[in-house]
Formats: sequence, C-alpha cells, structure tokens
Amino acid sequence: MELKELYKVNFWDIYFLLIYLEDSNITDKIWANIEVEIKDLIIKTKIGGKVKFNKALLFKKNKSLDSFSRITTEEIAHQLLKNCEINVNDDINEFLFLELNKFESNFSNYVGNLVNQNKSYSEKANELFNNLVNAGKNTFLLSFNYSKLELDNCKNVENVHGVTNKKIIFGIEHKDINVDNKEYKFTKTYRKLLSNLSDSTHKPLPRDIRTIKFFGHSLAEADYSYFQSIFDFYSVYNTDVRIEFYFTVFNEDLRESIIKAQLQSVTNMFNVYGLTMNNRDHGKNLVHKLMLENRIHIIEVTSEGKRIHQ
Repeated sequence: MELKELYKVNFWDIYFLLIYLEDSNITDKIWANIEVEIKDLIIKTKIGGKVKFNKALLFKKNKSLDSFSRITTEEIAHQLLKNCEINVNDDINEFLFLELNKFESNFSNYVGNLVNQNKSYSEKANELFNNLVNAGKNTFLLSFNYSKLELDNCKNVENVHGVTNKKIIFGIEHKDINVDNKEYKFTKTYRKLLSNLSDSTHKPLPRDIRTIKFFGHSLAEADYSYFQSIFDFYSVYNTDVRIEFYFTVFNEDLRESIIKAQLQSVTNMFNVYGLTMNNRDHGKNLVHKLMLENRIHIIEVTSEGKRIHQ
C-alpha cells in the first residue's frame, strides 16, 4: 500500500518540511512555530496571487555532471504537489485554507490516537493539575492542548483551539490583518468565533480570579492577543492578581538554555503587552511593578508538577 493511501499528504505538510530543511539551524525549530510559518506565507510572501517560496538549501544529484546543483524550493514544491496529486486552485487563499483544514484533521487524528494509546493519560493529567493548583476546585482551566481533559477537581475546562473528538484549529495573529482582507479567515479570532457558533459549552471567564498560572505553553507570538485580552480583563496593572509561570527542565544538560528561554519568553510577552497599554510608561515598568509587589513568579517544577524549591 502506498503512503498516500495511508495518509493524505497536503500542501502544508510539504511546505513545513521545506521550511524545516531550508534552515541550517534546524535544532531550534519547534512545532509551535508553525503558526508563525503560516502567517509568513499568508501575509508576507505572496506575489501576483501566487505563492512565493524562499530559496532552500537543498540540492539534488546531477548524474550527468556527477556534481550537486542547487534547485529552488518552488521547483521542489511543484514536483511534490504533483506527485501527491494535489491540485492548486486559482484562488490561492481558498486553496491554502482548504489544505489547512486537511492538515488540522490529520493532526487531530494523530493526537487523538496518541491519547487513546496512553492508558495512563487521564491519571497523569489529574496528578499534574492537582500539583499545580493544589486541587483547587474553583480553578478555571484554559487548555491550549487539543486533547479532552477529564479533571476531577476543576470547575471548568475550556479547550481554546478545539478538541480532537470535534474540531481543532491552527490560526495566525490578527493584529496586522484588516478584517476586510481575504486573509482574515486564517486568524485565530475569526476561526474561534466561527467555532463558537456551534459550541454551546463555551463559558466566559470568571471575574473572581486571583492567580493566573501558565504551564507548558511556549508563549509563542500567535497567542499574544489572547494573553493580552486576559491581562486586560483582569487589569493586571491596577489589581493584586498574581501571575505565575511554571516550567520543567526536561534535560539537565540543557538546564541553562531552558531557563534562559523561559525568562526570554516571559519578558517578550510582557514587553509586547506593554506596547498595547494606553499609558506607555506603565507598559515599560509593568514587569518591575509586578516584581516589587511580589505578583510575578517563575517556578521550576517536576514533570508531575511538583515544585523543585518550596
């Protein structure tokens, strides 16, 4: 049986592969950045209605010359699309959107199968949750994962980007895109609104939150608007809301770089959030204010969510 019969390859599979291979520093590539890659293609690299690929550091063997010659990513992508029997529509945005739906469906099936195969998933999820929130029955959880969580002590679980047994979404940051543009339908805002039309379980954020905790999120740019809305909702500058970031050192050999990356991610997020505040001086000193008031903490925990330092 051929591969294409087992897994329906789509445009985004090919594009992500080429983006991954064209960067010589591939060790820094993380899957969470694919939404940034989607945005770069949708917004920045269109010419004359056609997709423009960047040059790739890929080579093919030229048997006649017995040497290596460079070929462009366009040529590689064209051949791969042809081999996978993927036909590009005249409306490039519509084509990319439909192919993204296929990519999401494949990813949903992949994650769903992983969860189903892991018999201890629910037990471990409950242990992690209880260690992080001290079995707080009043916790409102916003999950950026795609798996459905059955947590014993949680007041409500909201899967921000959908769940595998229904529909999941990948979306891009909306702040640089006018709502009248065709590309707006790729934004998380549009796609979340669309999914909420058929979701009667969606609940608003509670007003009485005293602590905001982060764990396991890359704090990637694609979700900045979501976090900024939460910070605005709880007026983090003017209230006594605490913000805690939990992280795990999953490789002791990389301890220093993991800690540095965590600090950098937190700093970047607050720097960007500060730019959105009406009072720019408040934006600049937000992190310092939170530190002085002992309202921001970065905490190391084990993979089970237990604090390393009490």
